[in-house]
This record gives sequence, C-alpha cells and structure tokens, in this order.
Amino acid sequence: MNTPKISIGLPVYNGERYLGKAIQSILDQSYPDFELIISDNASTDSTGQICRDFAARDNRIRYSRNKENIGAARNHNRVFELASGEFFKWASHDDLYPREMLERFLEVFEKAPSSTGVVYSYFEVIDEFGNSLEVRTDSIEKRDPRPHMRLAQLLLNIGYYSANYGLMRASILRKIQLGSYPYADRTLLAELAMLGEYWEVKEVLLSLRNHPGRSTRANATPETIRKWYDPQAAKKASTIPPQMKVDLEVIRSAMRLPPSLGERILCLLVALVVPCWLHFREWSFPLRRKLGLAPSLRRGRDPSIIAHR
Repeated sequence: MNTPKISIGLPVYNGERYLGKAIQSILDQSYPDFELIISDNASTDSTGQICRDFAARDNRIRYSRNKENIGAARNHNRVFELASGEFFKWASHDDLYPREMLERFLEVFEKAPSSTGVVYSYFEVIDEFGNSLEVRTDSIEKRDPRPHMRLAQLLLNIGYYSANYGLMRASILRKIQLGSYPYADRTLLAELAMLGEYWEVKEVLLSLRNHPGRSTRANATPETIRKWYDPQAAKKASTIPPQMKVDLEVIRSAMRLPPSLGERILCLLVALVVPCWLHFREWSFPLRRKLGLAPSLRRGRDPSIIAHR
C-alpha cells in the first residue's frame, strides 16, 4: 500500500448529527491522495455505523474504535499517532471543508520554505443548519526565521485557534509532546511556532460550525472541561488553574525546543512576559474603560467558537 501524501485525523464521540456531512466534504476533496483516520471514542449513538458505511465505500478511510472513552485530548493525539502521511491535519466531525482545501494548502507548502510548519486559512462560522454567519481569522502568520518572533506573534494574537485545523508538516509535529490537559492546543500551537513558520491562506477553507453541542459550549465549567479532555485525569484533584498550567507548559517548551541557546533565552522571555501582559490587560480592562483608555469592547475571541482540540 502506498503511503499517502496527507493524513487527516478525525476524532469523534457521539457525532451522528453532523458526522456524515463532515466525512463527505473530506472525501470530495479535489486533491485525492490522502488517508482519513477516524477514531471513535466509544460512541453510544450511530456514529460507528456511519463510519463503517463510509469505510466500506472508500478505502482511504481507516476506522478504529476505542474500547472506552479516553477523553477528547487523547483521542485527538491518537489519530496523529496512527498517521503515515508527510502532512497532517485534524478535522472535526461537525465542521465542513471546501473542496479545494487540501489542494490550496499544498500549493502554499510548495512555495513556502521547508521551515514552514503550518499552513492555515480564514474560516467561516456557520450555524447548526449550515447558514453562514461571518468570516474570521487569527493574525498569527509569521514568516520569520527567528523562533521568538514567531512565538510572540502567536501568543499576542491567538484567539480562535483555527490553525488547529490547518495543514501541518508531520516531521515537525512529531517533535512535539502532545498533551492531554485542558487547552493543550495553545501549547501545541506555541511549540509549532517555535519550530517553524506559520503561513496564512487568505481564503475561507474551513466552515466551523457553532452549535449548542459544540464542545466549548456543551462543557461550560472547569469540571466538565477537565472531564471532556481526559476523564481519568479529571478524577484527580487539580491544584493548578488550567490557564496557569498552559503558561507553565509554554515556558517549559521555550527552554527545550528552540535550536540555539540564544533563541531559548529569547523564547523564554516571550513566554514569561507576554502571558503576564495579557492577563494584566484583561484584569485592568474595566478600569481602563472607565478612564477612556480602552475600547468599548474587548478585542479577542468569542469563547463559544474556540476550536480547542
């Protein structure tokens, strides 16, 4: 069997409502040389039957089912562990993917330097019925050879995490220790920034569905978020707030990943200073608004559509 150019990983749990449309939009891609790895996290609805029906019709699909629910984070990590392609992308069971998505991402990679780790795009927010609501993007693109500059660009501007659903160079992604704690995707994107450049396609190549069952809306409390990410870890007492845990993990990565001592020092400074500045800006926002020193609305993200892994 030939190794595909691209591996697409689709983790899913009880996704019967939208799963069929998501799979079909992937299979309809204009670029055909890919494998679709589906990891069913012990679903209790008709998810398994939907996957098996598609797999019987298209040999590019590799379907596996976990014996028990291992948590969203570990299931996301699992689809990458099973991947064999030169490039990898995560896909969500409730989103849609334009037909030219893979083709356009690959075209950009062919023009970009080998140091490019992620190619991502603008995305369209759609509702539960598929109606378009608006177009958004994160300004995290940084075509710069210096890891600390790429890290600063990402930490200062990340909001919607749509780059999670971009196309990634698998050889770079394999240098990362994928986490299973809440919001580990922020650490993931920070590590990718230290290891390679981000290039943005200024086209809508993702339709991100905002609906009541989306993970970031269905899991609204710290307890349910921890259980969704990792049911086993959620049984243990947590002494570190999730955001602090992520900040600490980025600091640890800054001391380990950059290629030179100078860059490790600069990345460490960025990892220490930028989160502190962002937390201060958030904390001081009400006072600054009263003093007329801040805009009337916070610049940032709508938490209901953040595409956390």
